[in-house]
Amino acid sequence: MLMLDIRLSGTQEDINSAIERLKITFEVLEVSVFYPNRETSKLGRVYIKVRLLKVLLQQRSIVSQIINYFTFISTQCRIKA
Repeated sequence: MLMLDIRLSGTQEDINSAIERLKITFEVLEVSVFYPNRETSKLGRVYIKVRLLKVLLQQRSIVSQIINYFTFISTQCRIKA
């Protein structure tokens, strides 16, 4: 089964929002604590481990779905910045 390790960067609020969106497509197995960046900004990172939901594994266009999903997430994060 497809499993991924993902690093999310941004504000804690944006990261929490992204994790909720990822739960639509992935089973979120692990979420690390929020690690603040060394600078004085509000930005930081979270590491998550996910597994693709079985329903999506049955579909033929799985690779394109993953690419489209991460493109969407990336676009949403840039819009907020």
